[in-house]
Amino acid sequence: DCQAQNWYGVSSWTQGPCSTLPPCSVEINNGAVNIEMCDGDTVILEATTGFDTYLWTLIGPPIGTTSILTTTMPGIYTVVATDSLCADIDSIVVILYQSPPLSIGSVPNPPMICLGDSVVLEAASGFVSYSWNNGMTGDRIVDFPGQDTWYMVEAVDSNGCVVLEDIWVYVDTCISTSTFNLLEKQIIIYPNPTSGKVNIDLPKGEYFHFTLTDILGKVVLQKETISEKFVFDTKEISKGTYLIKLESVKGKYSRKLLIE
Repeated sequence: DCQAQNWYGVSSWTQGPCSTLPPCSVEINNGAVNIEMCDGDTVILEATTGFDTYLWTLIGPPIGTTSILTTTMPGIYTVVATDSLCADIDSIVVILYQSPPLSIGSVPNPPMICLGDSVVLEAASGFVSYSWNNGMTGDRIVDFPGQDTWYMVEAVDSNGCVVLEDIWVYVDTCISTSTFNLLEKQIIIYPNPTSGKVNIDLPKGEYFHFTLTDILGKVVLQKETISEKFVFDTKEISKGTYLIKLESVKGKYSRKLLIE
């Protein structure tokens, strides 16, 4: 019976054996066996077009019903494609490459220097190549920034995956007269780390401009003039690392603050 419809194995069925229609076939990404992606990437899986219905599965219930599926998850993906004459099935393996962690260390640490001094930045090992946003290459660089500077490194691992990391380097004019050195010793900031109020004890008779910035240089809190004892609350400030900057007519002072 030429109108009879019969199943052939688990991968396809076509019209009866006397049909002259060619067998149908569905492929994912033109028959690729697997596809590779890096952490954070999105891959597109495309099945052969022209079928009436599509059913994609990974683990559990169906996850797609069109010829194209977008995913960020690794695993074995299967598509079943059907039309009025036949059905077929294909699978593809999505492989995820995990890059090693990337961090940047600095000398000095924290990365706060005086104008004219150098800073050493060193990215974590385990990558094939390193490119910095100032044009330098290699995992370790030495630079002489003239102002607060943002550094970003792009590291490529052995699988060709790209990982980014950044760091701010803060530059102070460091007017280091003996008078200001004496004043600097009288500046006390506590508690640090903190989860509440921060106390700043200052030398008597001295006035300072106060600024609190995050690691990207964004001003979080500012006070035009403070003296002797200044207290501010961090309860409304997000957890993280911040920089306290105090400036007077006699010089500048910076101190890292950790809010927990």
